[in-house]
Amino acid sequence: MDLENFPTSSAAQRMIAAVSPIYDKSYVAKWLYQVMGLEMDEAWSYFEQLRNQGFPELATWGLQYWEQMYGIKPDAGKTLQFRRNNVIYKRTPKAPMNPAKLEYLLEQAIGVDFRVEENTADYTFTVWVSALPGKTKDTDITRLIKELKPAHLSCTLTYEQRTSASIYFGGVMTFGKIFEMKQVN
Repeated sequence: MDLENFPTSSAAQRMIAAVSPIYDKSYVAKWLYQVMGLEMDEAWSYFEQLRNQGFPELATWGLQYWEQMYGIKPDAGKTLQFRRNNVIYKRTPKAPMNPAKLEYLLEQAIGVDFRVEENTADYTFTVWVSALPGKTKDTDITRLIKELKPAHLSCTLTYEQRTSASIYFGGVMTFGKIFEMKQVN
């Protein structure tokens, strides 16, 4: 055992630095500080975990209490991030809905990009989902839209997949005539 690099616990290293330097050379003292330090490190990790439970963005085991506070039925089958997003959505105050806010709330809850287009027909708007249809659940999206949209409007849900392409044309055009044409790779 390398006594120079022992104890390994960060709390033990702080404790041994606070006492007489004679204990730096004692194998038994270093082990005692290591054992006490491991307990302190574990207690500190519990404290850190407890502190994170106060925020739904970081909560893990405390997320069920957030869901209970906002009246959400806990669903262990959903991902942790989906459950967190539901809590964040529920704590968002209700205010007039505009397309930008609807896009933001849908993106936060579902996790893909959305685009809202107004007045696509009389009293109708369109929500464009930037994902393949199998990637998201229609039921989750439609449930959220029904909760968020104004009651007098109807909505059309459309999927789109954005792509980009580059098309190259090689040639010289002068006065509308092509003099030379080369393939560009």
